[in-house]
Amino acid sequence: MRTLPLAVLAVFPLLSSCGAGDGADGATRGVSGETQLVPPTATPEATPEGALGDDARTSPPVFDGFVGARFAILEAEGHTRIVDLVTRRVVVVAGHPIVDEQYGGDLTQFSIPPSVPTRTPRATKDGRRLAIVDGDGAYAVDTTTGARVASLMGTAEGAALGDDGSVLVSWGGGAMRFGDVDGTWTANVTLTSDREPVFFWHGRLVVVHTVSGEHVVDRSTWTEWRVPEGELVRVTEDGVAITRADDTIALWRVGEDAPPERFTGVPASVYVHVDAAHVAWGERTAATETDERLTFHVVSRTTRARTTFRGEGTCPIQPESVQSIADGEITTDVTCNPGCASIEYQTHHVVYDAATGALKRREHGELSPALTLTWGATLERLEVQAHRLGATRESAVESPGAPGVFAFTTETELLLGDGVRGRVLRAMKRSEGAAHPVFTKDGRFVAATTEGGAFTAWDARTGEPVFSTDTPE
Repeated sequence: MRTLPLAVLAVFPLLSSCGAGDGADGATRGVSGETQLVPPTATPEATPEGALGDDARTSPPVFDGFVGARFAILEAEGHTRIVDLVTRRVVVVAGHPIVDEQYGGDLTQFSIPPSVPTRTPRATKDGRRLAIVDGDGAYAVDTTTGARVASLMGTAEGAALGDDGSVLVSWGGGAMRFGDVDGTWTANVTLTSDREPVFFWHGRLVVVHTVSGEHVVDRSTWTEWRVPEGELVRVTEDGVAITRADDTIALWRVGEDAPPERFTGVPASVYVHVDAAHVAWGERTAATETDERLTFHVVSRTTRARTTFRGEGTCPIQPESVQSIADGEITTDVTCNPGCASIEYQTHHVVYDAATGALKRREHGELSPALTLTWGATLERLEVQAHRLGATRESAVESPGAPGVFAFTTETELLLGDGVRGRVLRAMKRSEGAAHPVFTKDGRFVAATTEGGAFTAWDARTGEPVFSTDTPE
């Protein structure tokens, strides 16, 4: 049997079956009054690229990653350059971004990581605000203008932005500082940690993971809520904390003194879903290995009445899982391969009545395009062509915005290829040296970065270069 190349194998593991309050006057709330929130009007504007001093030019900038769909972040000797790939405007701000690194990149879903980590600066999802740190504190920076929209002064070892960009948080010396980006107030929450914390934002609650454990911060009061008992499982968007002790889960209203709601007989391995009226989970209780159906349990939060029913078993090779529970309905989903001959995928949704378990309706998504054995053959042909031009298999990255479009790098070029038709589309010249490609989230722009920090970006649709660190200033 023929052995498929790495790029083809990278696709096929999927086919394994085959704040309110005193804010107006800028008051400080929390543990300490030492942290000052500087209003946006007191922060300096960004420096245009042409006005850079010699101290910002002594070493080439290093590419830190893309934020949003259009901004490239580059760092050099205490300065951060923000490149708008649409307008081609460059602004420079003091300080450096906080960058997360993880292996996997665009191929994470295929469980085959590339040889280089994906670097992602901490920013809002739309890329409009970026977290910056320098010797004076932490800042939220507007990526279109470079202006500081909020500042938390004081020792800052790191910084992050809230999910919607309305809150800036910094940490250093065991203290975390939270500041409203509109510049009206700041709050300190002292949490002990000897490493960088990880934040998860859930409505008005923030879950902070540290070495000392998990902490819940209530954004309405900016105080820490301590878990009364058991182990914190997660929090919900409407302010409910879920804890577990053995086979019992408890629902706590954060910020209220009311006793929790307790539910027993909940296996430790299941994911519990909660809405205003029900608690639900699914578990595998099949007597045979060939029966992949789940048993669903739904408990009323008011009467404690329990409904138990079996899933429909929509896909013969994969069980349903609870996607959501809301408005008296449980919705499950499963992504199913109808058969190895087609190697296409279809998402199935099944909706049940939460009170009775009765089937209410089925919903079927469209078959996914291009994932076929034919594509496997054409992708192999593309890989052969790219290899003849000097590309390596390890450099192949698929565009997240245009499935089937791949980027490869050679010693002097970046290649774009069509995996569906099996041909190289275009080749773009770049700096010499080993490099790896990276796409923006929507796939509109593609860049090649070298280990030395050289960075060139192109419009992926036209092949037109839009920015390069090799361009003389």
